[in-house]
Amino acid sequence: MRVGKPSAIMFIISAVLAALAVLAMLTTIPVVDGNEFIFMFAAWAVLALSTVIRGM
Repeated sequence: MRVGKPSAIMFIISAVLAALAVLAMLTTIPVVDGNEFIFMFAAWAVLALSTVIRGM
């Protein structure tokens, strides 16, 4: 299985999700509060899938 680089939009989506998770640990963000792990996992999953699936 070959892996490639993720597209710029997928990288940005992953970075935003990860930043929201980290910021929710430091402050109160109503949407993310209590779901930091889910947001961080989603960020990782988006980034991982975008390297494996071409055209994403």
